[in-house]
Amino acid sequence: NGDNVNDYWQFVDFGFKNKIVPNAIEIFDRYGNLLTTIDPKSQGWNGTLKGQPAPSSDYWFRATASNGQKVNGHFSLKR
Repeated sequence: NGDNVNDYWQFVDFGFKNKIVPNAIEIFDRYGNLLTTIDPKSQGWNGTLKGQPAPSSDYWFRATASNGQKVNGHFSLKR
């Protein structure tokens, strides 16, 4: 929402049984459309699509490690 608090989303491994170190993180809309892929070493996704603010909604992610291990989940984007 531009208030400089939590303006980026990034995958954080909160102690899954088998710790995953992703090399790619994909973000999808609620229909399963791939919106963007972010680098896990980057600041994260700023909630924009093609330079415009994405709508407030639920979004899904898939974090994939180089060994093929995957973690799926979701988050809500609030404006």
